[in-house]
Amino acid sequence: MAPVSEDSIVAKITETVKQLLDEKLRLFEVKCEKVTTSVRYDLDKMRREKNVIVFGIKEGDKETMQQQLKEVMKVFEKIGVKDALIDDVRRLGKYVAKGKTHCPLLVKFVRTVDKRAVLTNKTKLGKEKIFINNDMSPEERRQEKALKEKFKNMKAKDKDLKMSIRNGNKRIFKDGILLEIISTEEEDLDNTEEEFSSPSGNAGDSRL
Repeated sequence: MAPVSEDSIVAKITETVKQLLDEKLRLFEVKCEKVTTSVRYDLDKMRREKNVIVFGIKEGDKETMQQQLKEVMKVFEKIGVKDALIDDVRRLGKYVAKGKTHCPLLVKFVRTVDKRAVLTNKTKLGKEKIFINNDMSPEERRQEKALKEKFKNMKAKDKDLKMSIRNGNKRIFKDGILLEIISTEEEDLDNTEEEFSSPSGNAGDSRL
């Protein structure tokens, strides 16, 4: 048996160490990516936590922020929220002259209590073509869309099904009996039940 040279032993040890270090580095990079994604999600959620989006308010060509604020406050007063402190209001999207649709308004509150009051009372708008929604992240909107599609398919098979939101959980009922609870990471500030018997409206419409 030929003797093993010192150089050969060193080369094998070096290659083994290199493989181990490469694997540790790969795992570390994966972990860092997960932490980065989690931090970005939390920061985005914090940025949106005092926001709502209002759909259906008519849009003018050269409207000012003061005019937008006035129109938003009119809507809030209709649902009994008269003293909300608003930090900022702006349109989401580009104005289209003579367009049939109007860009939604992003409303940023100073206080979470005002946002909670608006979301709790938004059903008082009734059949008006104005809708108020929580400001959700793209991922939250994707989850919400998937959930509504799932419920739509379920309801197509059984028209007696109802869906509500309470304390951040989606609950599916039939004849007053709870059939299923679907938990979500998003905390719904309404803390009240909202019926999702239709795909749009003030009871949970998420059109963004």
